Amino acid sequence: MRFINKIFQPEQPFTPMNFTRRPVLHLFWAGGVVAMVLGFSIGFLLWMAQTGFLDIIDDYQTLKLWHARIQIIGFTGSFLLGFALQAGPHVLGGHPPPFVSSVSIIPALWLGLVLGEFQSSFISVIGNLLISLAFLHPSYLLLKISLEGDPQWRFSRGIPMAGGFLLMASSPWLDLVDPEKALFILWCGPITIAMVAGQQLINNVIKGGKIVGKSGLAFLALLTTAWLTTALATFTQILPWNIAGIEWLLVLAMLAWKTNLFPALTKFGFAAISLTLFLGFIGMIVAASVMAIGNDVMPVDAVVHILGAGVTTVLIIGVVSRVVGFFSGGAVLSDLAVSVTLLIWSAIATLRAATTVSGVLSLTASVIGGILLVVWGTRVAWRLYEIGRRPYQDNSA
Repeated sequence: MRFINKIFQPEQPFTPMNFTRRPVLHLFWAGGVVAMVLGFSIGFLLWMAQTGFLDIIDDYQTLKLWHARIQIIGFTGSFLLGFALQAGPHVLGGHPPPFVSSVSIIPALWLGLVLGEFQSSFISVIGNLLISLAFLHPSYLLLKISLEGDPQWRFSRGIPMAGGFLLMASSPWLDLVDPEKALFILWCGPITIAMVAGQQLINNVIKGGKIVGKSGLAFLALLTTAWLTTALATFTQILPWNIAGIEWLLVLAMLAWKTNLFPALTKFGFAAISLTLFLGFIGMIVAASVMAIGNDVMPVDAVVHILGAGVTTVLIIGVVSRVVGFFSGGAVLSDLAVSVTLLIWSAIATLRAATTVSGVLSLTASVIGGILLVVWGTRVAWRLYEIGRRPYQDNSA
């Protein structure tokens, strides 16, 4: 009983934040939790069918499309939007957008996801337009914040973050069942945005370095080249995927170098947030390295799951656990429990990326992963409810 209490009632003080404006992240992240349950449930079902534990499901391709759209747009998109519109002004050194302008994105995103699945081409087009709007609007808001905010963050954070959401606006129009198109969106959207959020965490939490001045401009140039080479490899085949992989390795190398990532991690020591950054960065390196070497090492679909089931999910679990703790004044789980969750989930994501896994192993991993996500998601949902109950100073429109 004492062990259970340490997990769910950890002696881990979080001083509740004094809100200087009405928070928005809990409204976005509540939808992210719902999408997580839906997306991973379908994903585990598809995995067991793929490994032979279940017979091939009727409408298998339709379920694959739903899984991809829910995971990339609903799950990852909701958590990224919540972080960007809550912390973006602080990350970019600018003024926050009005509350109504931010939360108006939520119904557009979810209505778009629902309408986008209709058989009617007209209704699905309306749905896709709403999803695009849900990413274009924050792209504009973040670019405006960046241009009016601290210029030292403009090239390393502001433009990359706005660009990441701009590229995510193309996601509803792409066949995300095609692993190459899913890989394009993951690298140029969520992973790019994660690199911006990661800079803030590396600098503020583990006391690493900053990417500013000419280094910021060089980082943006490398990132833009990586976007371009990935797009050319995806849509034209003018360039091979190897070149795109090398470009992403260069981006990651500069990010690690200029932020002193690994020395900072070593000095900070073992904790859930440092483990989150380490696992996320290593996952990006593995994915980019596989691309650089070639598809003979691992199929593109496996790289998609390294980034999707692995990197983005690990980053969401680790960062959300920390941020929700500070915003609500109470921990989601103990730091050790979050760390164990991250390690187990990383192992499950690695199995999912593997090309040969038995049906029994896929079932076992699915059950364990499902339990982990249900426990974590339930705790997050409760803390998000607590955030919504806390008082705030309404200094925004």
